[in-house]
Parts: sequence; C-alpha cells; structure tokens
Amino acid sequence: MINHLISKVNDANHQTKELCHVYIRSCYQPGQCTEETSTEEEDLFQSIINKCAPDDKHRIRRRLHGLLKYIDSRLKDIYSPTLDLSNK
Repeated sequence: MINHLISKVNDANHQTKELCHVYIRSCYQPGQCTEETSTEEEDLFQSIINKCAPDDKHRIRRRLHGLLKYIDSRLKDIYSPTLDLSNK
C-alpha cells in the first residue's frame, strides 16, 4: 500500500500527502478512523498495521515519514522553485 502511495506522488501530491498522514496516524493510534471519515483503503491499511509486530510498525512509520518529507520537498519545489544562478 505504501508503494501505491509512492506511485501516486507524481499525479496527486496533496492527496498523497493527506493519505500518508492518515497512514501515519494509523501507526500511532490504531482504531481512530470512524466509519463516516474512513475509506476502504484506510480501513485496510489500519487492519494490516494492527497485525504488525512493534518493530515492523516502527519501520513502516519511518518509511511513511520519509515519504512525507519527499512529498513536502516536491511541493516546495512546485510552489517556490530554486533558481539556478550558477550561469551568471
């Protein structure tokens, strides 16, 4: 499911970032999604994470936080691209 998020980064940065936040919250506070706000994908991730060992949850959280940093860097480049002044 995380690989699916990674593949969606190029298409929908904001949506992927939001879903990444949901996944991270699921790692820290399982069972927090309600029926009104959760999607099938969120429910599935939450059910999977609940079955993981603590070490696996830690690795998953690290991977999700890394993905979130990557998304933030992409969004930063989109809204405030760095200028290349080396040619002047």
